Amino acid sequence: MAWSATATLDEPDGARDLDDGDAGLDDGEPIDGGPTERVHAGSVFDGLIVTASAITLGVIMTATFLMFLLIEPSPRWVVLFGSAISVPALAGILQGARREAFEEGGLDVTPSLLLPALAALVTPVFIEHNVTGYWTVAAGLGAGAGYTALLVAVVSSVREHDRGRAVGRFIAAAATYFVAFAVFSMLYRLDVERQPATLAAGLAAALLAVELLRQGEIDPVETFVLAIVVGVLVAQVRWTMHYLPVDGYAAGPSLLLAFYFGAGVLHAQVTDELSRRVVLEYGLVSGAGLAFVIVASASGLG
Repeated sequence: MAWSATATLDEPDGARDLDDGDAGLDDGEPIDGGPTERVHAGSVFDGLIVTASAITLGVIMTATFLMFLLIEPSPRWVVLFGSAISVPALAGILQGARREAFEEGGLDVTPSLLLPALAALVTPVFIEHNVTGYWTVAAGLGAGAGYTALLVAVVSSVREHDRGRAVGRFIAAAATYFVAFAVFSMLYRLDVERQPATLAAGLAAALLAVELLRQGEIDPVETFVLAIVVGVLVAQVRWTMHYLPVDGYAAGPSLLLAFYFGAGVLHAQVTDELSRRVVLEYGLVSGAGLAFVIVASASGLG
């Protein structure tokens, strides 16, 4: 079953019909997934679609987070298990709730699965190394709530004209940058050797870039190619930073800035908004941030 809040604001006659016509769904029209699954006009949440199956998966993942965080020694298999089951589970949720997009519309479900899988894998490990005591329970519950919100965001932002796309993409983008920071910083905290750390940083950046670059009208193969470019850029920066006086959590923002620059510029290319000004803006923000991190670390402030 799926729900979404309905609008209470008055609209001009015909306005809602026009919007619904653009989306290919009338207000209250059943989705092909079943007679009880409906999409309504947006509210403050702008049409976010909350399904019972997404909530169930969120509860299961919250339980796996807490199991990993509260059992000593931490059972590593729990994190791997949670990440593994999230992929087919979310695929089933998407194909059931948004059947008209994936089956009739011909969209590929794969790009939508990568971010939740990485979030399930990385988030509990990041919490384990940064939160202690009773705060661990709160952090685990918060991570579960955040993961559930991510599931709702993914389900709600499948197509370009989905009512919940703006809010859903914002939530997904925030989750992407958090997971990227967690991965990049943990590679330093866990003292991973330079070569495997470089490969891991590049691979994680490529997989996460898929979430930022995917567009409904873009070929998935093109999306993955562009994501690989971002991964190569981040891997090169990670390799170079081995020779710089930056370590630990100071290194996380440095790699995140490289990821931000690569993904931002290529996203502008995908959306036909790329210009010299856009490249300059991303370059200035990333360069200034990287310089600040390096200077702060070298002076002992970071």
